[in-house]
Amino acid sequence: MKRVIYLLSGILVLVLSACAVPTTYLMPMYKGRIIESKSLAIVHPDFFIENTKDVTDDLGEGDPKQVYDDFFTFNFKGRMSQLSTFSDVNFIYDVDTKEFKERSLTVGKEETIYIDLPKDGRVVKIDSLYADFVLFIQDYHISRVDGTSGSPGVYVPAANGMGGSWVGGGGGSFPDLRHTFIYAIWDNNEKQIVSYGKIISPTIFIFAMTRETWDSSITDIAKKILVKTPFENFPVNTY
Repeated sequence: MKRVIYLLSGILVLVLSACAVPTTYLMPMYKGRIIESKSLAIVHPDFFIENTKDVTDDLGEGDPKQVYDDFFTFNFKGRMSQLSTFSDVNFIYDVDTKEFKERSLTVGKEETIYIDLPKDGRVVKIDSLYADFVLFIQDYHISRVDGTSGSPGVYVPAANGMGGSWVGGGGGSFPDLRHTFIYAIWDNNEKQIVSYGKIISPTIFIFAMTRETWDSSITDIAKKILVKTPFENFPVNTY
């Protein structure tokens, strides 16, 4: 039963991803390129956590922000390493922002994000570390979105693995764990933006949120940042 729940949750995440309006953008000069064996520095983001009880229930006791921070830094670093061509991935906590400016970047048809990034032609200065690329994550929000009444449609695979059928579909929605943030990847060699966007990552859970729900969210976030970039290195049959 537990395995079926995870499978259903995964299918629902894929459906939501397929229906979502693209809000991630790759700059034209990086399209079609493959970039390998480079280093990535992730600027550690600040978190705003609405569902603090879920954090301590599922990830461990303690201060919710610190508990989530420990979980995120370990797992996100791992996913970004596993799913990319980067040879080295590290978090950084202190960046010289003297040569930064607020940029307005268009996402979707009618939305603009505002993110602090280096000025064109500038290198991101990091004490005791040089990185070929730098990932900036800002406005990082975590929340639980409650489901609505009704009978949401769920695709149930057949027991023999051959086909399946949709059950329900009379309206309503499942609850989800939601991560939302804006981001940009900066090329420290070419001194320009590689990609940017706004990520909304809803991870469906059917009966109760678990640690696996949070694990799935981190994987989804990493994939959304990396997909269709020169760094994408997903295993076969994923995303």
